[in-house]
Amino acid sequence: FLPQIMEHMKVYLMAPNSEEVLSLKTQAIDTLGIFARSVGKDVFMGMAEECVQLGVSNLETAEDPDLKRCLYGLFAAISSTHPEVLVNVIEPLVQKMFESLDSTEGMTTSYKDSSLLRFDLGESEDEEEEGEEDEDHVLGDYENIEGIVVENSYLEEKTDTLASLAELSIMMGPAFAPFIEESFSYALKMADFSSPPVRKSAMLCLSQTAIALHKLIHKNNYQDESALLPKMLSVSVPHLIEVVKTDKERELVCGALESLNEMLKEIGAEMGGNDAFLDELIEIVKDVLSCSTACQKDEEDDTYSEEVDDESELATVLLDYAASILPTLATAIGGAKFAPYYKMFLPLLLPKNNLCKKNWASGTVAEMIQKTGPAVTPFAETLLNYFLKGMKDSSPDVVSNCVFGIGALAEACGPALAGQYPKFLEVLAPLLKENGDGRTMDNVLGAVARMIKTQPDAVNLSLVLPAFVQWLPLREDMEENVTVYSCLRYLLGAGALNTHLPALVPIFAAELSNRKVGEEGRAELAQIMTAVMTGYPDLMKNFGQDDLAKLQGLLVNNGS
Repeated sequence: FLPQIMEHMKVYLMAPNSEEVLSLKTQAIDTLGIFARSVGKDVFMGMAEECVQLGVSNLETAEDPDLKRCLYGLFAAISSTHPEVLVNVIEPLVQKMFESLDSTEGMTTSYKDSSLLRFDLGESEDEEEEGEEDEDHVLGDYENIEGIVVENSYLEEKTDTLASLAELSIMMGPAFAPFIEESFSYALKMADFSSPPVRKSAMLCLSQTAIALHKLIHKNNYQDESALLPKMLSVSVPHLIEVVKTDKERELVCGALESLNEMLKEIGAEMGGNDAFLDELIEIVKDVLSCSTACQKDEEDDTYSEEVDDESELATVLLDYAASILPTLATAIGGAKFAPYYKMFLPLLLPKNNLCKKNWASGTVAEMIQKTGPAVTPFAETLLNYFLKGMKDSSPDVVSNCVFGIGALAEACGPALAGQYPKFLEVLAPLLKENGDGRTMDNVLGAVARMIKTQPDAVNLSLVLPAFVQWLPLREDMEENVTVYSCLRYLLGAGALNTHLPALVPIFAAELSNRKVGEEGRAELAQIMTAVMTGYPDLMKNFGQDDLAKLQGLLVNNGS
């Protein structure tokens, strides 16, 4: 239906910017952006060039801040699927975005002395020239300035412009290289803006432009001759840490933590330049989890308390963002170096009675184990008791996370926990049942798969596999497909699946075309099906010629 829809939308996209049409035009541009992100790269390919041209023609005459921010968002959305169509327009586009960030339009200064008139910073050039002397006099009277008010639409323009710049810096690759330094400079300038949403977008832009330059250097052989990346990191990282420590806006602190986590994932521990950064990062995570940062302070009695806004969703999200840094840090510095920090963080993570906190805490601890690897073994008993207790919780999310944790712990500790596999299987088995929680059941299969691959001799396959096969395919937690199918591929190679293949082959064939399985999961399936078709041709007799042709196509597309 896209061609038909596009023809209807062009009525608004190509119309002059009258007041009557403007709101419909901005909505149409937003819709194009959603199409770019949602319909798939191949489907959108035929529309991409035309959308760019429509966007460019509208941007040339755009004056309305809502229209401009929507156009920037459209170009960012297009860059996420077809960056190549933006290469020829990226320079004028970025310059327009810089103009939006420079603009003082919509800003009004208010004064304590009512005899002074409010001064519009967005005067025309003629007005500015005519009133230059008065302007110097009025703006120079800083003591009388009470505040600067900015209209919401102009704030939203700056907020979305920074967010779009951030995305373009990542998606456009080498084509954005000439604009990275200036984009970073603009983000740094806006990082102290009066509006929290603008500051949050500025932090995002700071982190994303640094990540973009790091990717160019390491993946595109870009020569950072002026050592720009270390300079960017030496400014952005301390700024983000300072926001976490001192800012009173929880949403901003969440943004700073998210940006630090993303930079740690993409750049690694070297983003801080030295070991002092690691100490600071550990300290701010500990402070947030201890509820002792400025944004967690009770303004009424000037104290810090975990009970402050305990039921607030934003308070819980803040803790979650802080805790999410820990698994990333374990990956960045290595499990052996991270393991000693368990003594510091387990007391802050494990004894959580609040339901929301138990949800994220159990999930975070499980991820930490996965990223730490064998170095977590000294803490295995404490962690195992925590997960076994959590499996009795009334919350399906907590139970599911604890099941995942048991599998991760078994995988990480290897032989050290192999003797406890029968106990694990005993507590996991009752969770596989009709009308059971889908995500929990998927995590049970993932946990069992991890045990089989880690210590196959410690699992009684004759008892375990019939139940394992019975509950395939996975229902909700599609990330576990890679774990489950890599285990089945291992068992197929070991000759342990022969009696179960008649039941499994139809599942494999069906799931191979299921996009929810994920690219890596489908790649595992493709290898399994190729081995089955080669080694067990009789099992393919029930497939018609059309089905076999479709299957061959899927095997080719999924890398087998």
